[in-house]
This record gives sequence, C-alpha cells and structure tokens, in this order.
Amino acid sequence: MSEPKKVDFLKSSINSLRHSIRDIDDSYNNFWDIFAELAQNSVDAINETGKSGNIDIKIDCQKRNVTIRDTGCGISADRLPQLLNLFSTGKSDDPLSIGEKGVGLKYVLFQSSKFIIETSDGKTAARATVVDASTWKKQTNETPLLLEQESLEANGNSYTKIQVLGIEERADEEDVFALSYPQMVFVLRTKTAIGNTKALWDDVLDIKVHLEMTDINGVCNSETIPYKYLTPIEKLTTKDFITTQDFDEWNTSDRDDTQKRNKLRDKLIVSSNSHLMHNNRELKYWACFVPSRKTWDQIDIINKLATEENLDDRNWMQTWNYLLFNGNITAATKGMPTAITVTPPSVGNAGYLPNFFIIFEDDSLKFDIGRKSFRGKTSNIYREEAKQVFNKFAKLAKYSAGALPAHATTFNREEVFDKIKNKQDLHSSKVKFQKNPYDQEASVVAIFFELIGSGDITGIDPMYMGYQNKYDLYARVNDRTTIIEFKSHLRNIISDFSDYTKIFDEMDYIVCWDVNDQDTAKLKDEGIEVEKYEPSGFSENNLPSCVTHTMSITNVTPIYIIDLKQLV
Repeated sequence: MSEPKKVDFLKSSINSLRHSIRDIDDSYNNFWDIFAELAQNSVDAINETGKSGNIDIKIDCQKRNVTIRDTGCGISADRLPQLLNLFSTGKSDDPLSIGEKGVGLKYVLFQSSKFIIETSDGKTAARATVVDASTWKKQTNETPLLLEQESLEANGNSYTKIQVLGIEERADEEDVFALSYPQMVFVLRTKTAIGNTKALWDDVLDIKVHLEMTDINGVCNSETIPYKYLTPIEKLTTKDFITTQDFDEWNTSDRDDTQKRNKLRDKLIVSSNSHLMHNNRELKYWACFVPSRKTWDQIDIINKLATEENLDDRNWMQTWNYLLFNGNITAATKGMPTAITVTPPSVGNAGYLPNFFIIFEDDSLKFDIGRKSFRGKTSNIYREEAKQVFNKFAKLAKYSAGALPAHATTFNREEVFDKIKNKQDLHSSKVKFQKNPYDQEASVVAIFFELIGSGDITGIDPMYMGYQNKYDLYARVNDRTTIIEFKSHLRNIISDFSDYTKIFDEMDYIVCWDVNDQDTAKLKDEGIEVEKYEPSGFSENNLPSCVTHTMSITNVTPIYIIDLKQLV
C-alpha cells in the first residue's frame, strides 16, 4: 500500500474559473449593475477615510466607456492582484461597508474589453490593466487571463481611478448607454450608492459627485449632482406637497371635511419616521402618496425622464418603466438603495396602492448577488411595515384626489384643434363622433351611448355611472342588473386585476374599441382566454346582440365583450 498523498483539491482549472465568472454574470440582471458596483466601491473607500471626498464619474455612451475616480482610502500596490481575484474582498470585517461579497469589481472587469485600475494608499501607487476579459470568459481553452501591473510614484494622496472600456452589450438587458442624461442621473441617484438614502433623515459625510456624460448622440452634459436619494418631491414646490406632521399639527378637532379637502387636494402627502422592532432592528422609512396615478406622469415629465409621447407609448413603457417614478415598496441599506421591489401587502384600499411609494432604510438588510431579492423573511417584514404606513395614507386619500395643477401646460386652443384635425377619422355612418377613439376611454363611452341612442345597441338600459368610483356603468340588460366597464384597449383591464381595483367575477360586460391580437396575447399571458362570441341556445335570449367576444378564466362565469369597432 502506497503512502497517502495530500492533494490541493480546491485548485481550479481555467475553465472552472470561467464557469464561476459566467455564474457571477448570470447573478446580475439589472442594466445599471456596473454603475451600482463602481459607485458602491467608491463610496465605501471614502467612508473608510472618515473624511469628506470627491467622486468623479465620466460616461461615454458612444464608446461604451465608464471612468470613476474617488479620493477614498486607496489600495496598496501589493494587494491589487489579490483584490481582482475571484471572491476576494477587503470589506468583510467592516460593518460600515456596503460591499461584502467580493464579486462586484470582478463582475465589472469581465464586462470590458479593457479594464484599468490606478490606485494609491498614499505610500504606494500602482496601475493594473486587464485586456479582453469579456472575450476571454467566453473561450474554452486553458489560456490564462493576465494582469499587467506597473508601479507609480506615490504623492501622499490616496485615491482610486477605474476605467472600464468597451463594455459589452448584454442581449438579455436594456442598454444603459441608450439613456438620456436625466435618466442616467435618475439611475445613479435611485439605484446606486450615489443616491445616499441616509441623507433623507440625517447629515452624512460630505461627498461631492461630479458627473460628465456624452450621450449616444454626442451631446455632453457636466454637473455636480447631489449625493442624496432622488425623491419624487425634489423638483416640486412646497405648495405641491404636505407632510403628515404638518397636516396633523393643522388638523385640530374643529376641521371639517371641506377644510381638509381644501388643505390636501392635489397635494402629495409625505411621511418619514423610524420604527424600532422587537429585536432592536431599526427601520426608517420615507414615504409619499400621490393624489392620482397621473401625478407620477407629471413628476416624470418635470424630471425629464419621459415625454408625454413616451408615456402614451405602451411598448416604451414596458421597456423603460423602471426609469420612472411610480408606486412601489423598496429598501436601502447603509445608505445604498437596492432597487429591489417588494410585493405589495394585502390591504382594504388596494386601489390606492399604485399611488403609494415607500423606501425603508435597514442596516441589517441582506440581499443576494445582483440585487434581485431579499433573504429570508425580510420581504414579509417590509410588507407588514408598509401596510401600517399605507393605512395612514389611505385615510387621507379621499381628501387629496386630484392632479398637480402647478405644472400643467398652458392651454392653446388653436394648437389643440390642429392636433385633433390630424387624428384618424372614424368614417362611420352610424355615429356622429368624428375621430377614431384609439387610446381614449372617454371617447369609447361617448360612442357607446351614441349607439344606444340611435338604436344600434338594444337591450341595454343604463342606470347610473361610476357609483362609489368602483365600476363605470350600472345597467339593466334584458331586465337583469349588470355591471359594465369601459376600456380603450381590452388589455388595459390587466392592471385593474393586478391591483385589485376590479374583480373578474364582479363584472358582466366590458365595452372597448377593437379587440386585437395584442389584447388577446397580453391577456393569455395572464391566464385569461379571449374568444369570439358565437351565440347558441339559451344564451341568445339573455345577451344583447352587440356582444362580440367572451373573456374567461377557469371556473368563473365569463365576461362578455362589446367591441365597438365591429359595430360602427
């Protein structure tokens, strides 16, 4: 029997390393992840010094290059190769550091055609270069990836400068370099450590952030941006919002509903506080409630995140909706927003949930690589805490409903009618309505009642519109009480189902304009089948002749669809 041998069984082959790198790649699924990792490292480096500092960010969208330089603690020359090795990190013992897993900088490195890091801890200085890392990770040979390091002269100042050049475009993500300058600022201030969330409540270490960006069209913008989380109210005037604290101080016992409505109407309601949980885990939150969902659109336009045309374009919205302010629940830790969203809680006034935004600050928060989800029961904790805050807002919602009048555009009568003239003509002999009602629910309602008045729709006797703001029309159909909902596009009902403002088995009819393939495909994705209605047997005697389609889900009575385009 031979002597036992000791074998280094943890030693990895080149291809094993490539496999680990590709696994890291797969862990990231946000197109802003490169910026999040670079910003996190720079903020941690400055925080470690305990002094104020500077972060300079340069983005060239045409060349797909990113450069970031910070005046943080820097890295000693002898630690550079180890720092760039897989899973190594110098932060695991630092409770104040955001980063701790040791993969972020490696993820960034392997997205580039050339990666350069220049750093100094004040005593030593060095520059390291890695070329073609994004190409190397896709190969299958055993050729090693080499780091070229050179010594530099240290001048007593600490800093780190990272250049990520020729960043590859990932097929499974939107392209970060397609963003406009305001959109890039939004990403940096809501999804990276540049948007420091602790600054919402406390004074934080002063970090000056300078951003220079050349967009895809060659337009350059350069400015100092706040080292603070970007909230929906930042660019509004103080007349546009009110804090719950100010309202509570004003709301004496003799205030009636009219006075409350005058005080809150059209205003955003803002609240911030902290809650010490039973295990001494402190949760801080900043929350706001908007008077209507359209308010989000107005805020997006004010912040130049989108145009009215973008917001009316459903394809654009599906692609870029996370570049917009909207109602959701999210969290931050140690000042860094995670941009991870939480499923809303079950609440009695679910229809108001899209009007509600809340961000928690939780220094005990743990999340997975790539910031896709929270660990353990964390989401449930946030849902329960968000529910308590939401219920306070819901009590005030009836007083604030409206829009932001302060930023409404000037009405130009001639310009409005010129635009209307260019809309597509309806060319119908059955109704006097002149223009195609595409994307206009109010026009669908108008055409529906014209068809009732002309006798082209029979068997439907309208009773009352919008009772309790729940459904659009209450009517009798062949002597049976029914509920009718109006939609410009049939697929728009999906959002109502999602936030529980409308319930499938409560509705009898949906009146819409032009049931098309996009409608049926979207609804099918939600498990809802749409089919052309074929009258037969008993159903012919109970349904009006204008029914064109059925919408059905398993074990629930179908909703009948009236496609007005087929009727006119």
